[in-house]
Amino acid sequence: MNLAQEKTCSLSARDRYDILTFAISAADDNGFVNSFIFERAMYCYAAIILTEDDMKDDIRARVSENIIDAWDYLVQNNIIQELRDRYADDLDYLAKEGGVWLDEYDTYATSARGILSLVETFTGSAVSDAVNALRATAEESGVANVINIAQDWGMTRDALKESREEKEWEEKDPESLL
Repeated sequence: MNLAQEKTCSLSARDRYDILTFAISAADDNGFVNSFIFERAMYCYAAIILTEDDMKDDIRARVSENIIDAWDYLVQNNIIQELRDRYADDLDYLAKEGGVWLDEYDTYATSARGILSLVETFTGSAVSDAVNALRATAEESGVANVINIAQDWGMTRDALKESREEKEWEEKDPESLL
């Protein structure tokens, strides 16, 4: 860590963290981190923070619509060049931190834990979707009424479980209980 750079940087640690978080999020496409998008998103978000207040809303709106189009706008209107001229050291520092973050993210995403996390995300969503679909189907088909009637008559899993436990108890060898 370069404390001298930290003290003189126009971007606070919070600003840099937010920029890099945004850039990673924008670049992540179902586990594939697109470095082309990451770099441009990083500079687009930095532009929102570093430009004059009257331009922030316009840049923010463009970024929220499409990173590539926002990048092209910033390049064509010399905004990126002006930022590079004014904040070269700060943007280089941000890019260096971003490179480390991108490498660490890539290492994690391809690790066993990262892959497990991705699988959990997808299977959790799939299971939730299946449960919701089953509930909707049950409501539409009247199965819910059948289940309610069965519960009213005491035909629940607990009743079946108790019945099985009683049968297992009766089938046990009396001597094994001693």
